[in-house]
Amino acid sequence: MIYTRERSPPRAPHIYLGEYGGDAMAPQVALKNVPEAAAEADILREQLDYLIDHVDRHPQCGCSECQRYLWARAALLAIFTKPTRANKVEEMVPRLAKAA
Repeated sequence: MIYTRERSPPRAPHIYLGEYGGDAMAPQVALKNVPEAAAEADILREQLDYLIDHVDRHPQCGCSECQRYLWARAALLAIFTKPTRANKVEEMVPRLAKAA
Protein backbone atom coordinates (compact mmCIF):
# COMPACT_ATOMS: atom_id res chain seq x y z
CA MET A 1 0.00 0.00 0.00
CA ILE A 2 1.28 3.47 -0.88
CA TYR A 3 1.06 5.95 1.97
CA THR A 4 -0.82 9.14 1.34
CA ARG A 5 -1.91 11.56 4.03
CA GLU A 6 -5.51 11.63 2.78
CA ARG A 7 -5.95 7.84 2.73
CA SER A 8 -4.03 6.58 5.72
CA PRO A 9 -3.46 8.63 8.88
CA PRO A 10 -0.45 7.71 11.00
CA ARG A 11 -1.24 4.97 13.51
CA ALA A 12 0.72 6.30 16.49
CA PRO A 13 0.81 10.14 16.44
CA HIS A 14 2.04 10.30 20.05
CA ILE A 15 5.51 9.09 19.04
CA TYR A 16 6.11 12.43 17.30
CA LEU A 17 5.43 14.54 20.39
CA GLY A 18 8.34 15.96 22.34
CA GLU A 19 8.73 16.41 26.08
CA TYR A 20 6.95 19.81 26.04
CA GLY A 21 4.19 18.73 23.67
CA GLY A 22 5.83 20.02 20.50
CA ASP A 23 7.36 18.24 17.55
CA ALA A 24 10.02 15.79 18.72
CA MET A 25 12.06 16.41 15.57
CA ALA A 26 12.34 20.17 16.24
CA PRO A 27 14.79 21.47 18.84
CA GLN A 28 13.15 21.94 22.21
CA VAL A 29 13.72 24.98 24.40
CA ALA A 30 13.28 24.64 28.12
CA LEU A 31 10.98 27.40 29.36
CA LYS A 32 12.88 27.83 32.62
CA ASN A 33 16.00 29.07 30.76
CA VAL A 34 14.23 31.97 29.02
CA PRO A 35 14.96 35.27 30.84
CA GLU A 36 12.15 37.64 31.76
CA ALA A 37 11.67 40.71 29.61
CA ALA A 38 12.95 43.94 31.12
CA ALA A 39 10.58 46.82 31.74
CA GLU A 40 10.63 49.39 28.95
CA ALA A 41 10.96 52.30 31.39
CA ASP A 42 14.04 50.71 32.95
CA ILE A 43 15.66 50.30 29.54
CA LEU A 44 14.95 53.93 28.64
CA ARG A 45 16.40 55.18 31.93
CA GLU A 46 19.49 53.03 31.49
CA GLN A 47 20.05 54.35 27.95
CA LEU A 48 19.56 57.95 29.09
CA ASP A 49 22.01 57.44 31.98
CA TYR A 50 24.54 55.98 29.53
CA LEU A 51 24.21 58.96 27.17
CA ILE A 52 24.50 61.51 30.00
CA ASP A 53 27.57 59.73 31.35
CA HIS A 54 29.14 59.67 27.88
CA VAL A 55 28.60 63.42 27.38
CA ASP A 56 30.03 64.12 30.85
CA ARG A 57 33.20 62.14 30.08
CA HIS A 58 33.64 63.27 26.45
CA PRO A 59 32.08 66.71 25.99
CA GLN A 60 31.43 67.73 22.39
CA CYS A 61 33.28 64.86 20.74
CA GLY A 62 30.66 64.70 17.97
CA CYS A 63 30.28 60.92 17.88
CA SER A 64 27.01 59.05 17.33
CA GLU A 65 26.37 58.80 21.09
CA CYS A 66 26.64 62.60 21.38
CA GLN A 67 24.19 62.96 18.51
CA ARG A 68 21.78 60.54 20.22
CA TYR A 69 22.11 62.56 23.44
CA LEU A 70 21.31 65.82 21.63
CA TRP A 71 18.31 64.22 19.92
CA ALA A 72 16.98 62.76 23.20
CA ARG A 73 17.58 66.05 25.03
CA ALA A 74 15.72 68.01 22.37
CA ALA A 75 12.82 65.56 22.46
CA LEU A 76 12.57 65.68 26.26
CA LEU A 77 12.85 69.48 26.49
CA ALA A 78 10.48 70.18 23.58
CA ILE A 79 7.55 70.58 25.99
CA PHE A 80 9.27 73.56 27.64
CA THR A 81 9.71 75.56 24.44
CA LYS A 82 7.08 77.88 23.01
CA PRO A 83 5.43 76.69 19.84
CA THR A 84 6.44 78.58 16.70
CA ARG A 85 2.83 79.43 15.85
CA ALA A 86 2.29 81.07 19.25
CA ASN A 87 5.35 83.27 18.68
CA LYS A 88 3.91 84.48 15.38
CA VAL A 89 0.54 85.27 16.98
CA GLU A 90 2.23 87.20 19.80
CA GLU A 91 4.12 89.26 17.21
CA MET A 92 0.88 90.08 15.38
CA VAL A 93 -1.06 91.27 18.46
CA PRO A 94 0.60 94.73 18.70
CA ARG A 95 0.10 95.32 14.96
CA LEU A 96 -3.56 94.36 15.18
CA ALA A 97 -4.04 96.65 18.19
CA LYS A 98 -2.62 99.60 16.21
CA ALA A 99 -4.88 98.88 13.25
CA ALA A 100 -7.99 98.83 15.43
